[in-house]
Amino acid sequence: MFHERGLRALLVEPDRHFALIARQVLYVGGIREVHHELDAIRALEVLRMHPVDFAIVSSHLPSITALELTTLIRTAPDSPNPHLPILLLLGQPTKKIVQEAMTAGVNFCVRKPLSASILLERIEYVVSAQETLTV
Repeated sequence: MFHERGLRALLVEPDRHFALIARQVLYVGGIREVHHELDAIRALEVLRMHPVDFAIVSSHLPSITALELTTLIRTAPDSPNPHLPILLLLGQPTKKIVQEAMTAGVNFCVRKPLSASILLERIEYVVSAQETLTV
């Protein structure tokens, strides 16, 4: 799916087991460069050091929340990519949570347990939309 595109991802997921599953889905989809971080603070550091094409962020993070991380990516003066496509992983999505996520700047919400095909479809959508904006 993404083999020729050389996409780079940031995965922010404190659950190592779930992160392994997500990494396998990304690998099968052709995404070989995945930076995995356990918390949002470290994820921000990685974003400053390594350019990525999209981020997948768990809704349950230690330190700062996924929505706070999204807001920082979108609005911080030193943000390396304020237009970074962000997919939020939600265990129990409600209309209110999804609305808050979209207001914070999340591009898509993806429900846990993870569906490989849905995740890859959402990645394709947000990356294609971003490529259209930068052309």
